[in-house]
Amino acid sequence: IFLISIIMYAKYIGTKGIITKEYKIESQLIPKNFSGIKVIFMSDILLGSTIDLNDIDELVVKINELKPDIILFGGGLTLDKYELDSGTTEELIKKFNSLNVKLGKYAVKGYSDGELFDNIMTSSNFKVMNNSYEFIYNENNIPICINAIGIYNKGDYNLETSFDSDITPFDSSATFIKEGTEKILGDNGTLKITVSAPNCTDTVYQIHYTKATGTKSLTEYTAVREPQEFIALIRGKYKVQLWGSQGLNINPSYSIGGRGAYTEGEIILNKGEKLYVYVGDNEDGDSYNGGGTAEYAKTNRGFGGGGATDVRLIGGPWNDFESLKSRIMVAA
Repeated sequence: IFLISIIMYAKYIGTKGIITKEYKIESQLIPKNFSGIKVIFMSDILLGSTIDLNDIDELVVKINELKPDIILFGGGLTLDKYELDSGTTEELIKKFNSLNVKLGKYAVKGYSDGELFDNIMTSSNFKVMNNSYEFIYNENNIPICINAIGIYNKGDYNLETSFDSDITPFDSSATFIKEGTEKILGDNGTLKITVSAPNCTDTVYQIHYTKATGTKSLTEYTAVREPQEFIALIRGKYKVQLWGSQGLNINPSYSIGGRGAYTEGEIILNKGEKLYVYVGDNEDGDSYNGGGTAEYAKTNRGFGGGGATDVRLIGGPWNDFESLKSRIMVAA
């Protein structure tokens, strides 16, 4: 099975595009009739940011060029609290209906998705899943199983009911045995499904799970005159607070340097996603990350401003153009 991950990133102005990664999945547990099957997993479209319907067209073309057998949508159709009008809803349905697939399209609701998500997906011939699983057949009676868990951050997940859905076997003589679903209480474990049919070797599916937990923590950064890296430990919502540097104050008898600006916001990051933090300062008239130097600093008539504090998607020297373009939050 070939799994191709497609993620649209468009959370911030000037930073949008499509990231495509391909993975080859090899296992003796994969039925031979699924050899060479191509699965597209897409997520985080985030319509309502810098993404528009033209970008959706580009996404559809890209996916159809890859000729998938199965499409999985992991949620993130819109930004949180973004309201779709009827015209945009109809266009989305039309565009998603044009996705060509052989074995099926499946979707699960994401953290930011609104009330129209289910209607848009089902109208586009996606099977919307929530704490449930589906068997997918290809040519014969040996299927693969996909499982969809509810939204963890909203407490909607239920591993037990995810394996209690009704089963409709491809072959009426086939039987299914589920094990482990009644004890999903610990931090990790194994779920097991055994498929049996006359004159056939049993097929066993095992799903190993580990509970991911998040705790509130505070990470502080001080002025070190170089970018500092932040890596998200889990997928979740992160609060960012920035203070700009105060202006230089060599001679208090004239005036006190102006205080820097303050800004804050929240962003959703995927596990492993990196941000780069630049903390501004002004030391002896030499500001870092902007701020400038006053013309009359040496005569005590004026002094340089404080450097900005910002967060970026791309690291590098503070004045690197590509790095500057990737700024997502700035306190000057």
